[in-house]
Amino acid sequence: MGISLPPPPDQSVVSQADIEQHHNRSIASTPLLANHKACIRYSECSVRNSRDTLLQCSLYQHILSCTRLQPLTKWFQKIDGSLILNNDRI
Repeated sequence: MGISLPPPPDQSVVSQADIEQHHNRSIASTPLLANHKACIRYSECSVRNSRDTLLQCSLYQHILSCTRLQPLTKWFQKIDGSLILNNDRI
């Protein structure tokens, strides 16, 4: 039995603040994760909010390392080594 996390917000635009809030909630609800050296803070990422939001950082590695943050993977898809938000159908 793992710790269940709230699902990502169901909205057309996911801002950096939304991602950070979800990340912080996840960290708070998963004490072991707070000490996981492979985990980074989203504020360290360079995020550009646009139609095709690119996250130029180790966010993908973060998601892979922090398996308890699986709900976040619904927000992203990996294309050519870059990440874009899955919600660019505006």
